Amino acid sequence: GEISLDIKTIQEEIFSKIRQAYRAKVQVRPPLKEKTVSHKSPLLPAEHVVIIGSSTGGPPVVEDILLALPQSIKAPIIIVQHMPAFFTKTFAQRLDRLVPFDVKEAYEGAVLHGGSVYIAPGGKHLRLGKKNGSSVCLLTDEDPVHGLKPSIDVTMQSAAPLFKEKIIGIELTGMGKDGQSGMKDIKKHGGLTLVQNPYSAVIASMPQSVIDAGAADEILSPKQIAEKINSICS
Repeated sequence: GEISLDIKTIQEEIFSKIRQAYRAKVQVRPPLKEKTVSHKSPLLPAEHVVIIGSSTGGPPVVEDILLALPQSIKAPIIIVQHMPAFFTKTFAQRLDRLVPFDVKEAYEGAVLHGGSVYIAPGGKHLRLGKKNGSSVCLLTDEDPVHGLKPSIDVTMQSAAPLFKEKIIGIELTGMGKDGQSGMKDIKKHGGLTLVQNPYSAVIASMPQSVIDAGAADEILSPKQIAEKINSICS
């Protein structure tokens, strides 16, 4: 109906404005063209797990990182992007059209596979757990954390003791400090923590909070973050 069409129009306007702000601050490039991917990445055993936390200005950075990764990546990639439910579903659909990986909104019991991307659904918290020997997505309806649902901290803190040194935590642009505690836990359990350089972020407070807490192993540009993931997980 008209309301559904209005929501889609507003969503595209918001995505467009976020991308414009990011590109104006970081780089100038032609508009991204959606590509047809004939062969998605095969299901691979999960040797590492990558968790990306992102908020304001994050969608185009997430796109850039995923587009820079090879199809043979051996890690499942979990993305916690601060968005309402409708937007996370559409974000997942858009990424699935753009990148050579299977991208889906995470659902209860979804088994983690290397070469697949899982978007935390808006209005739920996403935890990682074990079921029948496999790593799986677990959705919960707990109270918001930092006023947010999904919360980056919830996902990272559930994953840190499970994956230990096999986890890569990444904090991108955003407002506030969601992800700070999760990144501290990842570092405490021997995982690697990567933070977007605050100077390249649309909003610097989230990555800066991790740096201020002493929880950032490396401070990198989005391009360097992709290169680091590739060097470890390919």
